[in-house]
Amino acid sequence: MMDPAAQMQTVTWANGVELRAQSVAGRSAVALALWWRAGRVDEGAGEDSAAHLLEHLVCEALDPAALARWGGLLNGQSGREWTVWHGLVPARCAPEVLKALVQALWAPLPSAAVVAQEARVLSQELQLAATADAWESLALCARFGDHPLSRPLAVVPAIDPAGLAAFRQRLLGGPRLRITAAGDVDLAALVAAAEPLGQLPVVAPALAMLPSVPAQHCDARLPEAAGAGALWLLPFESTVSEAVSWLADLLAHPLLGRLSRGLRAGSAPLYGLDSRLEWVGGKGLWWLRIDDARAIPLLESGMERALAGGFTDAECTRVESLRRARRALQTEDLMGCLERLAELQPEQGIEPPTAGALHAALAACWGRRCLLRAG
Repeated sequence: MMDPAAQMQTVTWANGVELRAQSVAGRSAVALALWWRAGRVDEGAGEDSAAHLLEHLVCEALDPAALARWGGLLNGQSGREWTVWHGLVPARCAPEVLKALVQALWAPLPSAAVVAQEARVLSQELQLAATADAWESLALCARFGDHPLSRPLAVVPAIDPAGLAAFRQRLLGGPRLRITAAGDVDLAALVAAAEPLGQLPVVAPALAMLPSVPAQHCDARLPEAAGAGALWLLPFESTVSEAVSWLADLLAHPLLGRLSRGLRAGSAPLYGLDSRLEWVGGKGLWWLRIDDARAIPLLESGMERALAGGFTDAECTRVESLRRARRALQTEDLMGCLERLAELQPEQGIEPPTAGALHAALAACWGRRCLLRAG
């Protein structure tokens, strides 16, 4: 199998802006992303949701006729630390798409009326995510206290064009910007399209690192109005990321995981176990969520059994096969290449960690868990 990194090329401008491209033979498309290290963590007083609102405004600034010509598969996201615009486009259009994103990112902001209208659109979007976001923010506060990365993401914007312009000017530049591309890449054309970013000032990110948490768990009950179910936050150090990513597959993969299968086979079958790994502030966060709090004892006893008895050879063999197949498919999934090229999370290996490493990682993150439940 071809090494996925073998055809990766990196171009770095003097101000720290980077372009990372991976050529994949036999493709007629390019997956493209423009990453900006600006998110909820960077917002000061009066700047709530500034990064998310700018993400919307950049998308709105793109020419509809051009969007149609590119295939319409462009989108944006804004989170705790990053804002990103990404899409899958015909290879011949990739330089044009990147040039348009760069121009839209630094274009004059629209009128106050347009900004206010897009803020109302964003508010409607945030309402759909408000409950899940509130639970996550409460869990982060319980583990890490009043930290910038514990702030809720689903916050209604209340910022005018002047405030948006100041936020953008303060954070737009240098090492905060990164471009990733995968597919039938024309590197020289992408470099030319991104050239204006190389003229921006150096704006080094001031990283907000999450503190270490004590080896003890916490358990909190929320009002019934907060919703149903339960949420676990399992924080872990980045040094055990490989072992935890294996644990997430062994325990919580939707089809293969021991916990997922156990919940479906219980006396009150439960389908929905949501498992997600996130890396922010120098730490890893393993999120586990179920929609029915009655299954809490089943999930927690499953974790305790894994701590006491480890995993069978058959379970480890299945997950090793899963990860080998996932690695083989990496270059087939062009959109999946973008985050890997951006190096926003540790590279996941194929070879299994030792039984001791798995046990130590599970003991560490389970011992620091935070459980939120309604009722």
